[in-house]
Amino acid sequence: GLSSELTYGRMAVNVLKEIVRVERMKPEELERKLNISMGTIIESLNLLSLYGLVTKDYDGSYRPSEYLRRYRSVLERVEV
Repeated sequence: GLSSELTYGRMAVNVLKEIVRVERMKPEELERKLNISMGTIIESLNLLSLYGLVTKDYDGSYRPSEYLRRYRSVLERVEV
């Protein structure tokens, strides 16, 4: 229930912070870097895409949305 959603939320924030830090990452790179299962990475990316925080490029990599790039400092203050 709620505890699993919270976990996905925390994972999604970690995924998002890594994408913002590097500017562009593929799911495989996120899996290696964050040591999170591919299923969790995909679910996190789907959640982040749903909220418009990341954009998927033609090569399968994800990058921060334009809005998020402008307000990067807000994300830096989010604690997980």
